Amino acid sequence: MQVHERTRKNNATLKLAILCVAMLNNVMGSATSALGTIASIFPDASYTVVSMISTVPPLIMSVVPFFYTPLITHVRKRSILWLSAVLLLVGGLGPAVFHTNIYVILIFRIILGFAVGFCTILSIDLIVDFFDGKEKHTLTGMRDTFNSLGGAAFTLIGGWLAGIQWYYCFWAVLLGFAFIAIPLIFLPEPDRKAKMEFEKEVLGNQSVDVKVPGSVWLFSIFALLHWIFFYVFITNVAMIVISEQIATPAQSGMIYAFINVGTIIFGLIFGKVFQKIKYVTLFIGMGLGGVALLIASNAVTTGVFIIGAICLGAGSAFLMPSIYAKNGSLTPYKNQSKAISIVSFMIGVGGFLSPFIFNSFGLDGRTQCVVGGILYIVCGALAMILAFVIKPKHNYDLSEYSTH
Repeated sequence: MQVHERTRKNNATLKLAILCVAMLNNVMGSATSALGTIASIFPDASYTVVSMISTVPPLIMSVVPFFYTPLITHVRKRSILWLSAVLLLVGGLGPAVFHTNIYVILIFRIILGFAVGFCTILSIDLIVDFFDGKEKHTLTGMRDTFNSLGGAAFTLIGGWLAGIQWYYCFWAVLLGFAFIAIPLIFLPEPDRKAKMEFEKEVLGNQSVDVKVPGSVWLFSIFALLHWIFFYVFITNVAMIVISEQIATPAQSGMIYAFINVGTIIFGLIFGKVFQKIKYVTLFIGMGLGGVALLIASNAVTTGVFIIGAICLGAGSAFLMPSIYAKNGSLTPYKNQSKAISIVSFMIGVGGFLSPFIFNSFGLDGRTQCVVGGILYIVCGALAMILAFVIKPKHNYDLSEYSTH
């Protein structure tokens, strides 16, 4: 009984440590509320340059996967976690000290982008290292919940600090050290070699020594499409509600905050829902995103926009874990870090490309929401159909074999 209790406590500590890494995935949001003030502080800088304070870290996140996969073959994951902590310290707090030149601030934001990029991949890769089957799917959903909790905390604290002095918003990153301290202290190094040897033992070398299949790239494209459509809401809602005098800038920020509410709630229930309906969650995820955009295309009150925001967050909480689950079923454990890196790359590229794609057609904000909403739903139906049609060549779920 004592051994079982100790094992359960160790397992809970391990889960908490991994989820604390996920809470760092939106640390760059601490500066979002200060962008307007920063634009007035640096009047010679275009608003495009100022907005890069928010957009550069996600763009850098799309580069990190190219470093991560080869890096883990030579470096321990705890070492990467320590590297992330150092990058977080320099890139996160640098602008709080050196804030007289906007281009210096952008350099620090690039450094922060690398920290966030490593944490984003680690937060899912560590789940794959330590867990399988139902437990893995449940934790993947909870990862999105903790991701949103962290994002809400950084945004709220950053906004409060920016109200005192604009560059104080960067001090909100200090909260990140409370989060990252837990995995640095309690997270063990995953024994990847032992798990890969077990996989070869139960599946055979021919099943394991394979390349990442093209189907992984196919389902990763749905992550790209998701973030392209997701950012249609992000980039247009604020302009719609302010230009049409539906809401104040503060109320606009509140609308965005409710995206996290949807993600938090639906991330908690994803594991149980996925066990019952499997990849129907792909359609539900993108379908809810489409509904969110269609709501935004017609909304005339703040409350209705908030409903759309909740749907958007809920959709993301169902879609992204579903994509990780499908890709995980298609690849052996030894290739899953590569599969995760591909999805991370698509996430960064999708968020960056979205405004360029939709603005190139010269559509107004509400029309963009209509087009994006319809495409969102169509893509969700296609993703679900492909998920049921494309089967893995082998059963790579190690939870169905003896304990490893």
